[in-house]
Amino acid sequence: MNVSLAISVPGQQVMLVDQIVYLDSVIRSSTQSTPDIIRRSGITRAAMQNPDNHFWKSRISIQTKLKLYNTCILPIFLYGSECWAITKVDERRIDALDK
Repeated sequence: MNVSLAISVPGQQVMLVDQIVYLDSVIRSSTQSTPDIIRRSGITRAAMQNPDNHFWKSRISIQTKLKLYNTCILPIFLYGSECWAITKVDERRIDALDK
């Protein structure tokens, strides 16, 4: 949390910050979602590449793998996405994750 300024509201001292983490999503004063999208992409990739998750390379059918991806992996990435304000670059980054 980067503190940039403190203001006084009747009876309270309030710190203005550049960003906060709320429900595991990074909310920035600049309203840019790119850092959170990159962070979520990394968490999602790590979940898929975890050595304990060797079923991605197993003989399980592609249909079952897709169901696992949609129910276990995709929600990791999309958590908090309803708050994102995305740009075209962010859109391409999201599409690249899903391919």
